[in-house]
Amino acid sequence: MSNRVRIALASMLMVPMVMSACGGGGESSDEDFVAELCQAVVRLNTDFEAAIKSASTETDPAKAVEKLIPPIEKFVDAFDDADPPKDLEDWHDSAVTRLEAAVAKFKEAKTLASLEGFGDSPVPNPAPAEKNRLREAAQNVTECDGVAFLKPD
Repeated sequence: MSNRVRIALASMLMVPMVMSACGGGGESSDEDFVAELCQAVVRLNTDFEAAIKSASTETDPAKAVEKLIPPIEKFVDAFDDADPPKDLEDWHDSAVTRLEAAVAKFKEAKTLASLEGFGDSPVPNPAPAEKNRLREAAQNVTECDGVAFLKPD
């Protein structure tokens, strides 16, 4: 098989994979968005548990708290990368800003108290109608089973 044929075949095979990875250019659904959020929360919980275990061996409290920063930063990055439906973009952008500010405050203060609000859910609430809509969508998403990605009412 010639190199041109190989390149052509590889290109034909790569286009669908790239399109699906990029969402195919379509608008994100509520289900897609909450799946991304739930996956980010699950990763946060897993990474945070490991960080707590590692921090528990530290004798310096500031160094112990520093070990908790990377999982939170990773969560904020994943939240930022999540693709919201069009009507939730403003809330999403605002939530990212609030989460980034919370991480900056945590990094500066290096106290667990500075993580206020992360306990029940790290995700700032959208408007009540959108919150209910996302919760309903989450009921149909297996990644969200047992995951609290929005604050309780």
